[in-house]
Order: sequence, then C-alpha cells, then structure tokens
Amino acid sequence: MLNQVHPQTLAGFSLKKSVITITGAILSAAGMMSAHAQDAEQGSRQLEEVTVTGTYIRGIEPTGSQVIGISVDDVKASGATSANDILATIPQASNLFNAMTSLEPTAPSQTQVVRPNLRALPKFSTSTGNVTLILVDGHRVVPVGVKQSAVDSDMIPPAVIDRVEIITDGGSSLYGADAVGGVINFVTKKDFEGVELSAGYSHGDDYWSYDTNITAGTTWENGSGYLSFSHSDRDAILGKDRSWAKNGIWADRSTVNPSDGECINPTATSTVFLDGSAVASLGGTGELCDVGALRALVPEEDRSSVYFGVTQDLTDQVSLDLKGFFSERNTTWARYPQGDTVATSAVPATGFAVVDTVGFSYGPHKAYDHREGETTFEAWGLSPELKIDFANGWRLSNLVHYSESVSEYMEPSSDLTKLQSYVLAGDIDPTNIAASDPAAIRDVLNQENTGESEQELLLVRAIADGPLMQLPAGEMNMAIGVEYAEQEARIREGQVQIGGLSNVGFQSADRTVKSVFAELQVPLVSGKPGIESLVFSASARYDDYSDFGDTTNPHIGFTWEPVEWLSIFANWGESFNAPTLVDQIGRSEAGYNPGVAGLFLGDAAAAAGVNVDFLTRPDAVQLFGAKDDLQPQTAETWAVGFTMTPPVVPGLQVQANYYEIEFTDILGFFDPRSPISAQQYASSYTWNPTQAQLDAAAAEAFNGSSALAGVNASTVAVILDRRLGNGDEAMIRGLDFGIGYEHSTDIGTFDYQLSGNYKLESEIKSVEGDQWFDDRDNQAKYNLLTTVGWQHDTWRAKLSFKYTPGFDVNDASLNPSTGEPLQDEVGSFLVTDLYVGYDFKGTGVTQDLSVHFNVDNIFDEEPPLYRRNGQVPYSGFTLGRVFSVSATKRF
Repeated sequence: MLNQVHPQTLAGFSLKKSVITITGAILSAAGMMSAHAQDAEQGSRQLEEVTVTGTYIRGIEPTGSQVIGISVDDVKASGATSANDILATIPQASNLFNAMTSLEPTAPSQTQVVRPNLRALPKFSTSTGNVTLILVDGHRVVPVGVKQSAVDSDMIPPAVIDRVEIITDGGSSLYGADAVGGVINFVTKKDFEGVELSAGYSHGDDYWSYDTNITAGTTWENGSGYLSFSHSDRDAILGKDRSWAKNGIWADRSTVNPSDGECINPTATSTVFLDGSAVASLGGTGELCDVGALRALVPEEDRSSVYFGVTQDLTDQVSLDLKGFFSERNTTWARYPQGDTVATSAVPATGFAVVDTVGFSYGPHKAYDHREGETTFEAWGLSPELKIDFANGWRLSNLVHYSESVSEYMEPSSDLTKLQSYVLAGDIDPTNIAASDPAAIRDVLNQENTGESEQELLLVRAIADGPLMQLPAGEMNMAIGVEYAEQEARIREGQVQIGGLSNVGFQSADRTVKSVFAELQVPLVSGKPGIESLVFSASARYDDYSDFGDTTNPHIGFTWEPVEWLSIFANWGESFNAPTLVDQIGRSEAGYNPGVAGLFLGDAAAAAGVNVDFLTRPDAVQLFGAKDDLQPQTAETWAVGFTMTPPVVPGLQVQANYYEIEFTDILGFFDPRSPISAQQYASSYTWNPTQAQLDAAAAEAFNGSSALAGVNASTVAVILDRRLGNGDEAMIRGLDFGIGYEHSTDIGTFDYQLSGNYKLESEIKSVEGDQWFDDRDNQAKYNLLTTVGWQHDTWRAKLSFKYTPGFDVNDASLNPSTGEPLQDEVGSFLVTDLYVGYDFKGTGVTQDLSVHFNVDNIFDEEPPLYRRNGQVPYSGFTLGRVFSVSATKRF
C-alpha cells in the first residue's frame, strides 16, 4: 500500500517492535534449551557440514548447477579493496569485468548503487533493483538508494570475507525474488583467533587510495567471537586526468570539440521569434567548453565498516550464532563551477523579436560558493541464528535478520524562476556575471536537488534439513522451510532551498512476503558401469506478496557421473524479480534540459527519420518515475554442462556450461540517445511538440507546473517518456567455459587458468512491436580471463590477462562533413595485472607478516575509443597503471 508519512513520524516503529520481540524469543528459547539440556558427556561437536549456495541441504553440492568460488587467496591476489573489485575478476560479471567497479560519471541523483549483472541481462542499468540476488551469509540484507533499491555489495569489506560463492542459474525456487541471472553469496568469517592488522596503499597517475583493517578475535571451549573494523579512502579522477575521457562533438575520428555552453567565459545564441514561436537561429558567439574536464570520472569516496560474529554451543545439540554489521559510505562528485542558461529578454506573445540566450558559469562571482555533489549510505544489521541438531541427522535452523539503511544525495542547483526575474530586472548580467548583485547570486543559488530514503528489512526464516531415507544409491535428503519478510521504504525528494528537505513529507511503501519452500535430492544410481553416480534434485518456492499477488517457482536438476572424472549436469527452472518499493513509490516527475537536444539526440532523430531544427529547438523535456500497475519480471532458464578431470593428464580440469534465459515483462526504461531506442520505442518520443502536448506532459508530473514553468514548446525538440514500466521480452543464450592445469616442478607449483563467457544470442523485443533486435550490437560478445600462477615455499605470484574483444557498432556518431559514421568497429581491450606475495618465516616483528605487491594494468592500456556524441567516448574502463603495496601482520 502507498501512504503519506509526516516527516516527524517515528520511522519503522512496527518493524522495530517486531524484530525486538522475535529476537528476544529466539534468545530466550536458546537460554531455556541450554538450561534444560540433558547432562550428556561434554565433547567437541563434529566438524560442521557447510551449506553451499544453491542448496539448503548441508554437506552436498548443488545438483545440476555450476558453482563459481572465489577464495581468500583469490581475494588477496586480486588486490581488491571492495567487494565489487572482487567480482570484477570473473568474466560472468559482465558489467564489472574490464569496466568501472565504482559509480559511473553521472549525476549523484541518478546512479547511487553499483550492481553486478550476471548473464548481461538487458535493461539492467535502467531498473531500480537487481536481477542478480546478493546474499550475505545466505540471507538478504537491506537495500540502499533513493532512486534505486539494491544491496550495496561494497558494504562488505574484503577483510571479513571468507569466500564468495556464485550460482549462475535462476535461484527463485530457493531464495525468491531477484535471483534471475544468478545468486552471489558473500560468506563472512565464522571465527577468528588472535589479532590481525593490515594496511594497503595504491598510487597511479593523478590517483591514490588506501585501506586499513584490524580484526581481533578469540575462541573458547564452546564458542568464539571476533570484531573487525575496516576503512578505505580513495582520491577522485577528473575527466581532464585521462586524455581518452574527453566529451563533446566529434568533428572527425581524432577531434572532439567542446559542446558545453555554461562556461566561465559566457556563450550566447540569438533566436528569432514570431508571435511567440521560434522560427530561426542567428547563430552563436563565445567559445564552448568541456565541463567534463572538471567533473569526477571516478568520484572521491571513503568507506568504513564494522563487522562482528559470535558463535556459542549451548549444548551438544544446540548452538547460537550472532552476526552484525555497520557500514557507511560517502561519495563526493567533483564538478565544473555551477552554471545556467537564461534568456536576456522576454519572448513577446506577438510580433517579431530577437532573443539572446546566454550560457554562463557563476564561478567568476565572489559570492559563488562552490559545492560538490554528494551521496551517502549508512546501513546496519543483526542476524541471530539458533541451530538445533537432532539425533536422526536433521537440523532446524532458525534465523532472524533485521537491517536498516539511510541513503542521501545532494546536487547543487539554482532557482531558474528567480534567475530569469533577476536578469530581466538587471540585477544579474549573464554576459558579465562577476558584476552582478551578490545578494541576487546568493538567492538564486540557495537551491539544491536532494533526496533521502530510509529502508528496513525484517526476515524470519526456519529451515529443517536432513536425510529422509536410505536408498540403494545413497541417502535421500530433504530441506523444507518457511520465511516471513517485512520491508518498508520511505523516500522524500525535491528541489528545495539549501537544508530545506526536512520540510518535505516522506512518501512510503511497504510489503510483506510469506513464503514456503522445499528441496529434495535423490541419488538414483551409483557404482554401475557407465553410471558412477546419478543424482536428481527438485525444489519449489511459493511466495505471497501483499502488493502484487503470489508466485510459484520450480527448479529441477540432475548430475550424472559416467566415470569418476567426468560430471555432466543440467537444470531447468523459473525465476522472477519483483518491482522494488522505490518503483511502488515512484511518481511521475518532469525534467527540463535546455540546450542539450542536438548534442544528445541528434543521432536518435536521424534514426527515427524526423526532421528537427536543433538550432531553434535546442531543449528537451523528460518524464521520469514509474508507470502504474507494475508487475514482476519473470524468466524461464535452463542449462547443461560438464566438468572433466581426465586421469591421463593429472592436474587438468575442463568445464563448460551452456545456458538459455527467456526473460519476459522486463522492468526498465530506454536510453533516449540510442538510435536503436528511437526505433524500438518510437511512441515514447514526441518530436517537435506543440504547446498543448507540453502542457499535457506537465500535467502528468507532480512537479510539472514548477519544472516546466515558462518553457516555450517552440524551443523543445522532444518530450521523452522515460517512466519505468513492464513489457519487453528478451532471449539470451550463452556459454561459460574454463580450462585449468596445475603441475609441480623443482622451482615451485605452476597453475594456468583460462575462463570466459560468450554471448551466443541476446535479442530483445520492445513492448511496442514484434521486431526482435540483436542486443549484442554495440557491445563485446565475450569476456576472457587468463592467469598464470606460481607458488614456491612462501612466495606466490600471479599474472592475469583480462581481454575484451573488439565489436562492430551501428550507433557511432556521424561525420558532420560527410554524413558517414565515424567508426564501424570498437577496438579490443587487454589489461594485464601482476601480483606478488611473500610470507615471512622470521620471529619477532616479521613473524606472521605477509606483504603483497600489485601492479594493475602494467602496460597502462587505455580503453578503446567509442565515438558517440553526448556519451562517454570509451568502451570499458581502467584507472590506468596503479601500483599497490599492502602488508598483513598477525599476533
């Protein structure tokens, strides 16, 4: 349900009351079980069987699926300082591999959470949630974001990660929503003994970062506990720091001309109006500039987190685990000195007039107080889990998880209505801003575009798993569980006076989800000629959502081992992704973008076959938010693969996995700059709008009367309806593959790995028609990772090659002189990284001391150029050559 909440309402009281009651009940039950336990002979508990991601049954591997694992040693060798850096080491994480693992260079209000996208599912970047489920220790955690609602993987510091497990098949039959492209489970440390200090520093061209961690823990007879604190800080990289990051209009294959008009030195255009409508442009004066030169390509960022874990055996059969975390992240977005575009005189309703429109920056004025954009996240959570082991091998696991997050963003803004009034009154001169009235400047700039969200998650889950019966081929195992979840989100946004967000009321949405699920693993045959082992599994989950109904998602799989060294597996299942609470809250919102239409939408207009005079119609209007009646996006997936370790070549492993995903009712919106979008979503573009059409768009938005006040339709090139909705369909087929070989020599052990992901097919059909488009156009069709490792005594080294091939493009900008595309192919991208580690054997200071050296992008390769006007002019991303050194000392 949707409802209004007053800003001073006690947020989340009902959820907090629920979690306190439930947590208290579990802890009380644990105390009673401990107090009334039989006086059995005390002994050490058997080594606990691990539950692997992709199954709720202890001690087994998921049947029919591949599991990608990242170990602690892998994390160290990667030199990763964030969880997304870790994920960037696998080719299946399509949007992170050889790409940016931090926020993209865009407005803080638009992109706030970096989300991994397994399987490269379409529309991912334009949705608010995630189609890859992120778990921490096997359960969900609270999402973050204001215009997004997704788990921030980077809240988990690498120092507390024990391993990362990745399932690349749909997982909704066990985990519910979001597990369409797969599941990523960050498993944190269970226990720790002693004290560990670590610190690292990285340096590159115009860049530095550092990270520190301290972890302390102890174990006792029947339990253990640890506490870990991590902090990292990163410098910004500006557009001017990287020659390949220039923005503007491509004049030819080698020349990029600046295209921004709100510059320190003013620019102006003269437009002829007749009876209130623009009829001609007389051209412009002044030199355009590149505001992207001072904009953050990589924003400045600092992160801090605290993690703790306690485990206690209450009896031989009962144990209590408690984990908790607090994490905060602050991101600062450097920007060019703020500017605006304003008309120097009013447009008369009748007659002939020439009106100058001036773009300028407030930077030269002494009253200008430069502010950067900011985003901040805070999140915390607690997870008590009571485990009860029974004599028949069954276990009952009872989990309560509660977490909260607070997210904020701020972009400096200006009051355009006041600006126009001051210009017409002569108090502000946009052609000589330094001579303007200081009070008027301060009044206009007393604005910010800002937002805040508060989100809560309560999760209560009980799972029983164990053996059902003994079959001739082995033990049949089962898991069955129930889950109850409450989620609430409260959001407020607005363009307000500085500090004025507290006067804006929250919009809120909440939901409850009641679920039941079961999993069965059946060994069918074992020890027979041609069937060393044949295991079948089936699982299903029923979810009842309070806001959009119920859904049932099944999954089946088998694993067949004809011989001990060959495993063949396959699976089929259905998955879904529910609209986020941000989607449910989303209202239609209008935005006005003066002077940008020709830069961003010229290629789209050409593809749509429309004639737009961008000189007289330089502006664009957009509608954001979410449409009504959103529904879950759903998927049907299947995969088949094999793993082979032939004994004739000891140390060799070969594996492959073919998959298909049929994705329907996709949630998202389109990129209006793309020529393909202009064809696929033609009805969402209103080219050369009339005043009546502009007024209708304003009426659709809650802020239409203010955001579009005074906008003249004759200067608007297009109205874009970019509200999030359902409807598109996609078909994805691909192949994961890998080969590894390890052998020992007199000088150490060598290992060689080759792994990759190949997109065989990715087609998408819009809700507007029956034509399928190849979504692989304009992107690389595969990712390839090759590593060579060496270990001898206490030395370790690894050389990694991350390769992204070149690809054909059909959306490059046109040469303004010839009308021909500026390129038809983007080049390949190869990044080479080196890691060297050494563990000291000494005593005293060097005892239990390890040092690590990394050189990322050894050859300082630049990402290949991708010549598109108004978009980032490169494909892939790199920080450049970065040298890193770190040390770890245990006591």
